[in-house]
Amino acid sequence: MKSIAPYWLNNILGKLLRISAILSIVLCCYSMAIAFEAPKAILMMELTKKPVAFDHVPHAELECVQCHHMVEGRQSFQMCSACHQAKDKKAENSYYKVIHNKKTANPEMSTCITCHKEIAGKDKKKRKALTGCKKSKCHE
Repeated sequence: MKSIAPYWLNNILGKLLRISAILSIVLCCYSMAIAFEAPKAILMMELTKKPVAFDHVPHAELECVQCHHMVEGRQSFQMCSACHQAKDKKAENSYYKVIHNKKTANPEMSTCITCHKEIAGKDKKKRKALTGCKKSKCHE
């Protein structure tokens, strides 16, 4: 179908449409980045025998949903201890399980240990530093 508008007008409209689409994408990405900015402060995870000082900065390349799972159909950015308060290691909402379980019910999620094991791979030094109970980077 041939346009009835002059060529120069079609050219300008086409460019404006492309520019507005690019700007929309950039603004959308920018607003999402601002909305989900991780805390800069170190969070103390104190419901374990040996407290953990959790820093979001080294975890910044991860997707938030790998740790912060959906609650009642919505993304939750609360600390683990907001819901997982049981100190009994075997309890359903055990704080210990959230951190130390070697498997998760949801394959899209990770516990600290599952992720750290994957990162360490077969490197024994990294494995001890990231998954060890004594003298690890977590329980200093």
